[in-house]
Amino acid sequence: MRNVLLFTLFLLTMTVSAQVIENPGSVNPLKTGEQMPGVSVKDLNNNEVLISEIIADGPAVFLFYRGGWCPYCTKHLSDIASVEDKIKEMGYKIIAISPDSPGKLKETLEKSTLSYKLYSDSNGTLIKGMGIAFNAPEGYEKLLSDHSDGINKGVLPVPSLYVVATDGSVKYRFLSPDYKLRISSKILLEELGKLQ
Repeated sequence: MRNVLLFTLFLLTMTVSAQVIENPGSVNPLKTGEQMPGVSVKDLNNNEVLISEIIADGPAVFLFYRGGWCPYCTKHLSDIASVEDKIKEMGYKIIAISPDSPGKLKETLEKSTLSYKLYSDSNGTLIKGMGIAFNAPEGYEKLLSDHSDGINKGVLPVPSLYVVATDGSVKYRFLSPDYKLRISSKILLEELGKLQ
């Protein structure tokens, strides 16, 4: 009976945290010490990959971005890529996730010099579980639908950065409801240094 109650509470917690909020300033993101959701995302070949598989061989820096169509996002992806070697030396890999479809992720890679992995969360399962999903402003529906192969009808992630251990626990996070404000590569390296 106790196990059933605990499982019910777990499902209720996941349901509550998986809501889509009306605006980016009201999201309730995962906090340091909490567990990343055990869901899957899609790789460039449209294969489902569990988050636990992505982090099984080492901790990761997860970048959640709005899409390859967003100039602030592509600039931030490039800024973090500029220190990728240093991040790897510290024992981390970089993983970037957006609502873009696998095909659109390939286009982003072709336009940039990124060597780290990009994953698709077009259905929003991960960003909802992370507590960073919100309803996009009016006028974004067609853009998001086009970039997600018709799957995403209007949900965006608050651009965020999470450092996650191999057990799925959050060790550090940075996010801002202002999509123009991102953590710099310099500050990221400083924060990763504190975690060593």
